[in-house]
Amino acid sequence: MPIIAETSPTDGNLVVYEEGTEVGWTREGVVVNETVDTKYGVGYVLGKVTATGKYKLCSPAAGDGSQVAAAIVRWPSTGDGGDFTVKAITDTRIVVSVRGEMIVSKDALRFGAGFTTQVQKDAAIAQLATLGIMSTVTV
Repeated sequence: MPIIAETSPTDGNLVVYEEGTEVGWTREGVVVNETVDTKYGVGYVLGKVTATGKYKLCSPAAGDGSQVAAAIVRWPSTGDGGDFTVKAITDTRIVVSVRGEMIVSKDALRFGAGFTTQVQKDAAIAQLATLGIMSTVTV
């Protein structure tokens, strides 16, 4: 059967539980910077570059600090939903979750192209758990 339509995960698909939603306890506005135009959207797992403090898509093969899962994309700073593009070599502000208490749907987490095995994804999920961002399988 052909695909009629595809939708991107939404914040409602991602977040199962979030402590302090009324004050945004788990969230921060951060700067992301990529070397090439990069697709972002709700649920993408980010790493933090040690030298700059800026975030980018987490990649297990990186050696700049971004190999460690450190945040999950919630939305662009404009508050718009859906996927968006982070332009190459451009500091872009977005909203991410960087701490818990929080539970996210494992099925709504999204990983960059550097993640090629489930073992790598499980390692990133475990790294997020150390931040208090737990995950669960949703039905």
